[in-house]
Amino acid sequence: MTTKVLFFDTSAIIKIFIQEKGSDVVKWLIQTKTTSRLHFVINEQVCKEFSERIKEFSVSKPHLNINAERILNLF
Repeated sequence: MTTKVLFFDTSAIIKIFIQEKGSDVVKWLIQTKTTSRLHFVINEQVCKEFSERIKEFSVSKPHLNINAERILNLF
């Protein structure tokens, strides 16, 4: 059995929490029936960038009603 490793960048992680182009693909990849064959890797830099980007989204796009604190707690 082959194991595949996916390296998610900041943009991919954002798509899990904020609906934008490509979100459907990322959400499909992280579904339980898909993840049994996949391993995900997120490096420390991506975690830092994600936190910064979520905070930026909540300020720059108030119409999206992004709760940055809630998202960061889930992450």
